[in-house]
Amino acid sequence: MDGLSLKIKTNDGVDSVFSLRPRTIVAFEQKFGKGLAKLFSEDQKMEHIYYLAWQSLKDNVKLH
Repeated sequence: MDGLSLKIKTNDGVDSVFSLRPRTIVAFEQKFGKGLAKLFSEDQKMEHIYYLAWQSLKDNVKLH
């Protein structure tokens, strides 16, 4: 899973790129009960993408 990143555009128009950190991937896998690779290859949903974006922001940026 090395080298995975997300480009996130926030409501205020700011574009940022965040690497998926181990804590983000683990949080994702715990929430959905399956591995990240399996969900992306077999059962991808927008919910998965949005959750990863939210978790990445939470893990990398101090949110208000």
